[in-house]
Amino acid sequence: HRFPDPVQSVTLSGDGRRLAVGELSGRVSVWAFPSRTQLSSWTASQTTVEKVSLTHSGDLLATADADGRTRIWDTAASAEVWSHQGRNPRGVQISSDGRSIGVTEAISTREGLVSWARVLEWRTGRERLRLGPIAEFESFTPDGTGALVSRHRDIGTEWWELDRGRRVRVVPENNGCLTVSSD
Repeated sequence: HRFPDPVQSVTLSGDGRRLAVGELSGRVSVWAFPSRTQLSSWTASQTTVEKVSLTHSGDLLATADADGRTRIWDTAASAEVWSHQGRNPRGVQISSDGRSIGVTEAISTREGLVSWARVLEWRTGRERLRLGPIAEFESFTPDGTGALVSRHRDIGTEWWELDRGRRVRVVPENNGCLTVSSD
């Protein structure tokens, strides 16, 4: 399929039935997969939609925009349900249950790029995890109770239990090449 504008980011829902596309123009679209039937399309930002992430069922879509805003959308209504102005979001992921959002935000300093990984319970605004100054959010566990966060500078990738706020395991010298499978 050809999209009207250059594609910046693509994601597939956990059930494999929805595909979301973020475009350089600021538009997003949601498609039935594999039939390639467009279900919805809307302008999500006045700038580039850098990253997109769907819940397991595809009913919620998280976007990270070039203007620093992270948003959550109801895909059936094409309506924004949550928004947060941050610092240069470089990545976003919504948990499969739609409860939490993981964001990597970054700023440039004299020493280079500095990034923070944050996990928010977006409906309540409660911060579940914040790691930095050199950290990137990678993925949620399938049940949404854990998170993988890459910590650079010889630390590796950490697995965190979100409800207890504790680190469970470290995979040393790994720079973000891990994800968690549903089995």
